[in-house]
Amino acid sequence: SDRRWQMTMIEKVARAFARHDSYESAWKRYRGHAKAAIAAMREPTEEMLNASPDYPIYMNADEWAKMIDAALKE
Repeated sequence: SDRRWQMTMIEKVARAFARHDSYESAWKRYRGHAKAAIAAMREPTEEMLNASPDYPIYMNADEWAKMIDAALKE
């Protein structure tokens, strides 16, 4: 199975920060940064909500916040 689907969102973001600093093996050091970055996205911009009007499920700000909250609990 593909490891990407087994990672939490926090781990994915932490690994992205670590890769940016060329230090991916120490991704756990970036968990706090990752949580802060995810939390900062809790309130979507209007552009985010309107990005895909053809998407079959209309996304509203409350649904988006619930998804971010779930990611922060991982």
